Amino acid sequence: MTPRFSGGGTRLDQHTAESLIEGVGLAIPGIYTLGNINVIPSMSRYDGHKRVNSLYAFANLGYKDFLYMDITARNDWSSALPSSNNSYFYPSVSLSFLPSEIFELGKAVDYLKLRFNVARVGKDTDPFQLYKTYQFATLPNSLTNPSQLPNADLKPEQTDSYEVGMEGYFWGKRLMFDLSLYRTISTNQIISFAVSQAAGYRSVFANSGKIENQGIELVLSGIPVKTKHFEWSLTGNFTRYRGRVIELYDDLESYIIAQGPDGVTVEARPGGRMGDIYGNTYVRNEQGEIVYAENGLPLVGDRANVGNYNPDWMLGLSSGIRFHGLSLYGLVDIRQGGIIYSYTHAIGTESGILPITLEGREDGIVGKGVVKNPDGTFSPNSNAVDAEDYYYGGVHPRQNAEANSFDASYVKLRELSLSYSLPVQKIGLRDLSVSLVGNNLMLWTKVPFIDPEAQAMNGGTLIPGMEVTQLPSTRSYGFRINLTF
Repeated sequence: MTPRFSGGGTRLDQHTAESLIEGVGLAIPGIYTLGNINVIPSMSRYDGHKRVNSLYAFANLGYKDFLYMDITARNDWSSALPSSNNSYFYPSVSLSFLPSEIFELGKAVDYLKLRFNVARVGKDTDPFQLYKTYQFATLPNSLTNPSQLPNADLKPEQTDSYEVGMEGYFWGKRLMFDLSLYRTISTNQIISFAVSQAAGYRSVFANSGKIENQGIELVLSGIPVKTKHFEWSLTGNFTRYRGRVIELYDDLESYIIAQGPDGVTVEARPGGRMGDIYGNTYVRNEQGEIVYAENGLPLVGDRANVGNYNPDWMLGLSSGIRFHGLSLYGLVDIRQGGIIYSYTHAIGTESGILPITLEGREDGIVGKGVVKNPDGTFSPNSNAVDAEDYYYGGVHPRQNAEANSFDASYVKLRELSLSYSLPVQKIGLRDLSVSLVGNNLMLWTKVPFIDPEAQAMNGGTLIPGMEVTQLPSTRSYGFRINLTF
């Protein structure tokens, strides 16, 4: 292979302008003009400009069709970073080795490849994070201090990635696999942290610490049966991912990534995992039994980690069958592990609209758990309580994250399609096929009343691991016609 080298440079100029005038209330109903606002409107203006100068180069090297190396290098200079730290360099190296090109591996092996990749990626921030700038205030022609403390010592973000993999084809490409093991380490992430408002600010931009992610991906596919008029194919895609918080900014013990309802949060804490959910929990004894008060209701304890929203692993299974012009395809997704906090469950329980609240409406309920005796021992709870008191803020209160969190495992029939290709070559078409397609047809899960894939939204931001009275997921059916000329 002839070596190839290339290089170049770019300049990126990013200009963002935004004006906002917002008022609540109209002097004359139905007339939506700025002059009809009956209160002093809120006004804001943003005019940001950022420039990034870049130089880059790459090389493609090969040796006798069995060893390949790709090398890239890039350096950016960003005006959004301080002059002492505005330059960041990020290279990458990719090495591929093909044993099937130099060794006799047998007739079963069509192709075998080993690969190793290492890369570094840098990232800057937005304008106006370094020095104090003023914002428009509510009163006309007035300014106010910013709510975020600037940081003139910001450094560029940095992510180092490592990946090893193997892929191969066997028996005339009747069997294929692709295995990847990866690890990424992110440092100096630029994140906004809350500070005491006694300092005159609400938050500060700072380089956050160190986050480590690692995982495995495996794709295995094959064609168990293949004849002239019949073919059956199978594909499996397995993934497993873990993210760990090594350290945070300064001596910070926790960073709230997402805020859910009633104090339920997704937090990053040193030593914990990315995706940990925190909230109030039941009070339990050493045997793990729920402790009840004398009024027959369970006690709510302190905030704690109630679980992680990331799955232990995920598996996608697809299969296709072709017979003459008829094709059948199906896709099943499997998720194992992880939790989801359901606000639908909390609200539905306390309002009595869920079927689980039918129990005890006539004779009351004795909760399953224990009560603490005066001598410190525990005995089974025997205090009956009215169903309304038990369910309304009792056994599943909104602020109890543990009471409304469930194993988010599921099996879902994601897609099913049936297609037929018509013989249309005689009329000048290469192919004409008609298909019936169904999506999200069936779901098996222990999560009550909701789709475990649901995600809450805060403004325009998705909050994984939480469901806040989301709309039900939809099952769809479709009809498709494909023409190829």
